[in-house]
Amino acid sequence: MNNKRLVTFCMALACVWTMDAQHFETAADAVTHMGVGWNLGNTLDANNGKACPDVVKSETMWGQPVTRPELMKMMAEAGFGAIRVPVTWYPHMDEAGRVDEAWMARVREVVDYVLDNGMYCIINVHHDTGAGPMWLHASMRTYEAVRDKYEYLWQQIAEAFKDYGERLLFEGYNEMLDEYNSWCFASFASPEKYDVEVAADAYAAINRFAQSFVDAVRSTGGNNVQRNLIVSTYGACNGGGRWNAHLQDPVMAMQLPNDSVAGSGHLAFEVHAYPSLESGKRETDEFLHLLATHLQPHAPVIIGEWGTSNVDKAEPDYVKAPAEYLDFVRYFVEKAKAQHIVTFYWMGLSDRHYRAQPAFNQPEIVKAIVQAL
Repeated sequence: MNNKRLVTFCMALACVWTMDAQHFETAADAVTHMGVGWNLGNTLDANNGKACPDVVKSETMWGQPVTRPELMKMMAEAGFGAIRVPVTWYPHMDEAGRVDEAWMARVREVVDYVLDNGMYCIINVHHDTGAGPMWLHASMRTYEAVRDKYEYLWQQIAEAFKDYGERLLFEGYNEMLDEYNSWCFASFASPEKYDVEVAADAYAAINRFAQSFVDAVRSTGGNNVQRNLIVSTYGACNGGGRWNAHLQDPVMAMQLPNDSVAGSGHLAFEVHAYPSLESGKRETDEFLHLLATHLQPHAPVIIGEWGTSNVDKAEPDYVKAPAEYLDFVRYFVEKAKAQHIVTFYWMGLSDRHYRAQPAFNQPEIVKAIVQAL
């Protein structure tokens, strides 16, 4: 951080300390109070790689209807306590990094639908990361090139929501990958299948992005002084599986950002989980043990997405083996809750025209998730 940036940040922190911000519950309490959650997937995160000033076209381009408050009312009445709202921002940013006002207003509308129905809400930076030519990659070269733009984006989001209460949480970034687009662990997609220098660089970048996110949000003051913030491991990897010795590296390398403004207790970690149905219970036990050992001693954990490995395929496990799948669903939620981890199911349950009614097209999974509490 250069001197000008350092002075600006320190002045912002000084202002924050003098503001009468609302007293927020800790992240651990929030995770406990959320119960179980669901992802409003393929909606505000939808994109086609290009700028899209048309808000309705953007929201519906992946086949989902325009989100209505009745959908959130249905989710709350079914027993869900939290909704993760993935948001992709780059199609709605100009060359200077400014977010379009109409897009920010629509994000606020959807957040209000969630909060007005008594649930917690998480918003994030979603497909600005991920495989392909996205602008956020886990590399120090990328971090140095886009740090100002990334921090400016979060300052805008934080300013727009600075007066919102404790049931709104921010998540810094979704599944951020290295420049090889490596899933599972950093540098896995490199020619050597593992490159120690590339991996170390990627994990360093993840931790730098996490710190920039926390600093940017805290600098905006208001309720953002104590807002609970979420940072993810590399690729949101959970360390499960036995087929490679480096699978645990993303969890082992993850650091809790410094949070000197809010003090301790207002940060959480996030991972995702998509095991195969055949080995799902074993993998769940293994990665939960890893999280308990290496992340939970420092901060609570959120499983921001989960299902089995083909959860969004044309013929998912729920269709092919419904009894086994529902058994896994109950096992997964029960085990996670026993370890004080909240789970957010990935985007099924109510899909496409069912969301417009609204109705559940997978009511058996809904019942299994809620009853597992």
